[in-house]
Amino acid sequence: MERIKFIERRLIFVDDLKNLCADKNLYTMGDEKCLGKMLNKCRKPNITTEDIIEIAKDIHIYSHLPEGMDFTDLCSEIAEISHSFFERIAMD
Repeated sequence: MERIKFIERRLIFVDDLKNLCADKNLYTMGDEKCLGKMLNKCRKPNITTEDIIEIAKDIHIYSHLPEGMDFTDLCSEIAEISHSFFERIAMD
């Protein structure tokens, strides 16, 4: 009998992250080079919690967070725009 394992992959699309920053008026103090480096952090085959925190740190450095938003809120906003995919893997 074939054994099956499921894994989750999480992705953040660059356009979704750019739209989040634009919609929340974030990353207003960074130049194009800095923005590009931050956006490259989401060009991975699987985004981890640590990646989300790193992206949030970068955004926080170049932003004045909106009133009422703290760092953990920013992390949650980034996590909300991520997309989870579940893959089936056959095991020997």
